[in-house]
Amino acid sequence: MNRIFKYAVAGSLVLGLASCLKDEGFDNGTTGHDLSSVPKIIEIGFKNESAKTKTFAFNFEDLAVERTIFYVRLAAGTVAQEDITVTLDTTGTAAALAAINANYEPLPASFFTTTPTGFTVTIPKGQSQVGFQLKTNAIQFDPSTTYGLVYKIKSISSPNYNISGNYGAYTVLFGAKNKYDGVYRGKGYGFLGGNTMAPHLFNWDCNFDINLITISGNEVVMDAQPLYRAPGTTTYGFSNVIPGFRFDNATNKVIGVFPAGASVAMNFPVDGGTYDSRYDPATKTIFVSFGVNNSATWRIIDTLTYCGPRG
Repeated sequence: MNRIFKYAVAGSLVLGLASCLKDEGFDNGTTGHDLSSVPKIIEIGFKNESAKTKTFAFNFEDLAVERTIFYVRLAAGTVAQEDITVTLDTTGTAAALAAINANYEPLPASFFTTTPTGFTVTIPKGQSQVGFQLKTNAIQFDPSTTYGLVYKIKSISSPNYNISGNYGAYTVLFGAKNKYDGVYRGKGYGFLGGNTMAPHLFNWDCNFDINLITISGNEVVMDAQPLYRAPGTTTYGFSNVIPGFRFDNATNKVIGVFPAGASVAMNFPVDGGTYDSRYDPATKTIFVSFGVNNSATWRIIDTLTYCGPRG
């Protein structure tokens, strides 16, 4: 019986050793399936990012800027075994942008150049990606417009590489912003007529995501004025208040407040202009007081402090 047991153990050890050797050979490619002829994948995007869209907001000034707007890259971190020439195409940009947002417009060809080789890039042998650069000057932009380009991989020079089915296209959006543009936190008061001008405090932090959006070189529009609730009521005052602010870029003074979109009417200045409505560049804070609904008794006083750029 002991002799049978010893033979059984020895047999299992031999089989186990053979299995280990076989697994090692499979792992290092000396045995098993030959994967060398399986085409590799080329895609558009940024490393460690799954998004298929990138947004660039340039300062609204007369200055040429150049940015890497995406990378043409091998998927899964592999490296090129040869120089790979990839041709890109923007045909169909207008329709693709319209499917995202009907207000987006294709970036006019006269607004940009691509460097150094137009719509063709080469991933060098031994590398995993190559950047695609675009040069533009945002002074040409209409600040109220979002522009875009949709790039697709049109062809690859080597049959050993395939176009990615998921990341073979990439959308790049462009816009211009002035120095007041951004996400703001704020605090202030609302004064409602018929309530003896009693101030009602409101405030919000950066997570509330209130944006000031560029519409010209010296104007921004708030996407929504946070409102207050009058004491003892369940209703909020000042509905449909969407203010736009106009600045003197030289003095940073607020020189106008106007209604945007479907907003109620506004008046500025109020109180004979005694309130110093202004932008403080040192703290990136806007102080502004304006009237609502063309009323002498309905007013808002905002203190808006910059949190960061809009996403």
